[in-house]
Amino acid sequence: MTEDKIIKRVKKEKKTVRNVTNLTPQSVPADRGNYVMTYNNKVTNAISTSFGKRKSNVQYDPISKQGRITKITASGKIELYLNNFNSLVSGLNVPTKKLLEMCIIKLAGQNNYKETANLNTLIELPLKEYMELCELKDIKEARKQIMLSLNTLYELSFDADEHINGEQIPLFRTRLCDTIGAIKNSVIIYNFSDVIASYLNQSYPMLFDTGAFKYKSNSYLFYRMMQSHYNMNKDKKNENLLRVETLLEASELPSYEDLPKNQGQVSLRIIQPFEKALDAIEAITWEYAGTNGKPLTKEQMEGMYGKNGYRVFSKLNIKFTLINLKQLL
Repeated sequence: MTEDKIIKRVKKEKKTVRNVTNLTPQSVPADRGNYVMTYNNKVTNAISTSFGKRKSNVQYDPISKQGRITKITASGKIELYLNNFNSLVSGLNVPTKKLLEMCIIKLAGQNNYKETANLNTLIELPLKEYMELCELKDIKEARKQIMLSLNTLYELSFDADEHINGEQIPLFRTRLCDTIGAIKNSVIIYNFSDVIASYLNQSYPMLFDTGAFKYKSNSYLFYRMMQSHYNMNKDKKNENLLRVETLLEASELPSYEDLPKNQGQVSLRIIQPFEKALDAIEAITWEYAGTNGKPLTKEQMEGMYGKNGYRVFSKLNIKFTLINLKQLL
């Protein structure tokens, strides 16, 4: 399928975009603090939760030297590929995911929403702005990490399918970008491919708190997932509920399978760091919850620290409130 046909297919199937928050780039409140418009879609959501420190869900092909992760969503399957998987120094780490998110925000800000032709795909992100958002001080280390991230993003590609009228239709197979980005005159240069830019520009609009970029590691991953989840499920019963195991899968915490099988290790290396990462997010309140957000039972509270603690813990929900967004809307 040619790129022109792909863009036309995306345009045809996305005629009516489900604007779950009743927002468009033109209707965003002027006084919105750290919130900016961005895109919410299954491809970038899959990328933001993949190829972290957890390697157990990565299929590695020693011939092509490619890592692959398969994600199953309600609307289809996504397969993410990372070339030179074992050679990349840091893989698709949190700084790389932050950089991609910043580039997507820039893309949203410089194009008219829903347009698919003649998009401005060239992103120019001042290095100073990147460092301020991430609260970084060492410019030498920042440059080093950015170059690693730009190289990683170039090695990333994907297949994505959509379920339309009960039929599984290949939407596209593409890289995020056609060339490796660079830093020129203290400006980060990145160029989205035409296909991905067209797809992104028709994704669901979302208000995103750029204060997220100051958070480290799992705190950033959790906060981003909460914002995306809330946007996609606004006014539903689960709008502020996320399963613990869903957050763990997106995290850089060790998997249960990789730990010595004793409860002390589970608490020390998974439960405590998990709670610490949530506590570090100043923009939310959170608590454990049971089914449909109900308060925990005595058995659940005690079970977290019992013989089957991890199983009990992973099946709990996190009930959260996005404090600043609630005030804004």
